[in-house]
Amino acid sequence: MTRGDRPLPDPVVLPVLGIASCVVLATQIEAAVWLRGLAIVAVGTVLAAISAARRSKRAAEEAAPDAG
Repeated sequence: MTRGDRPLPDPVVLPVLGIASCVVLATQIEAAVWLRGLAIVAVGTVLAAISAARRSKRAAEEAAPDAG
């Protein structure tokens, strides 16, 4: 399909406006809010890593043949 065959133009303006609005809004947030948000993300990452480690350990134990 060539460019002349497309019914709508390439979507460039809308994503650029979306990114610009996100950047503008993000710059209006106080540093304390950013720090709290980063702390929450860090806690979630640690919990996800613990959960993944437990799951892989459990899967390895179930996959291993019984020795006794």
